[in-house]
Amino acid sequence: MNRVVALFYQLGVALLVRGMRYDSRRVGRAIFWGTPEFLKSVDEALNFIQIRGPDLYESLKNMPGVFWYSPKASFQVGKTFAVCDAYLAWSRQGILTRVVSCLMKYEQISKELFVSPQIPGTKEKIELANKSAAAWLERNGIDEALLSILRA
Repeated sequence: MNRVVALFYQLGVALLVRGMRYDSRRVGRAIFWGTPEFLKSVDEALNFIQIRGPDLYESLKNMPGVFWYSPKASFQVGKTFAVCDAYLAWSRQGILTRVVSCLMKYEQISKELFVSPQIPGTKEKIELANKSAAAWLERNGIDEALLSILRA
């Protein structure tokens, strides 16, 4: 049942981003959909990851995920990650924070359809993923205000 829901959700996102005339960037199996401003920040964040974290970049390339610009809210359903204006306002650093945290969560909780602290064991996995993401981002000079999102 969860696979069917995920398939319909992914189909809905695909139709939505095409209907909004978003452009895309592909990095291995990962794809990013959004406005030109969003994709500019994505390009800068991906270049940063490629230079500063080649292993992380390889993990991202192997992740069959979809990142899409959703102005109002950031959330995750399966392997689909929405990125809102709050992250885009920080340009490269904001997109970098969202991508790295999503990648770490994906690696911890790759089988879950809905990432929710109410699912037994998920809260601990989310906390571990956030700690790992915050540590990597801190080592790479990300602003403390963004790190506080992951440490909350």
